[in-house]
Amino acid sequence: MTESLERQPAGANADAADAGGARVPICFVVDDDASIRHFLSLILHGGGIDTEEFADGKSFAQAAAKRTPELVFLNIGLESGEAIEAILALAKRGYFGFVQLMSSRGSAVLEHVKSVGEQHKLQMLPVLKKPFETSAIVRIMQQLKLGHPAPMAARIALEEALRKGWIEFWHQPKIDLRKKSLQEPKPSPASAIPNTAFCHRAHSCRGRAKPS
Repeated sequence: MTESLERQPAGANADAADAGGARVPICFVVDDDASIRHFLSLILHGGGIDTEEFADGKSFAQAAAKRTPELVFLNIGLESGEAIEAILALAKRGYFGFVQLMSSRGSAVLEHVKSVGEQHKLQMLPVLKKPFETSAIVRIMQQLKLGHPAPMAARIALEEALRKGWIEFWHQPKIDLRKKSLQEPKPSPASAIPNTAFCHRAHSCRGRAKPS
């Protein structure tokens, strides 16, 4: 849905902008599963996006009447009617942000709810089937250009990184959404240069250390 990605998200609330004109984008996460809400919030916060979590459509609609988010993650539960009501509430307010549907239900249900939003001129993103990986959420943020961009990887020699002690090993756990559990973390080499905000994976380094 390339066309929708080119349109500008909401983010037009005058009361949300600070004195300098800059504002932190916000995303509303609507899901009756607290673990999914927290999981999404963790990823979005890491990308520079604030979140507000809602366990049901009613509390979401009340918040949406007071504040306009740039992005909405909306779960479709066993009763799709609640998600449709949330979509209709957004349409009634003339919402121009993005709507990301997510669900473990079948594709037919997801596409039906998505079509309702499209009929009401909402910016509906491609549906997201559960379980999903962290990378899927990061990709959405990148496509919408929300939050802060990933830092560009600088080029450093592996020999220099080893000599100066810049190589670190990070243990990054993987979350299994289906089982709602953490899988065994695997060490990932990364280089971190002191006194800077620069950090990237070690495989970006160039050059080989000469054997001593």
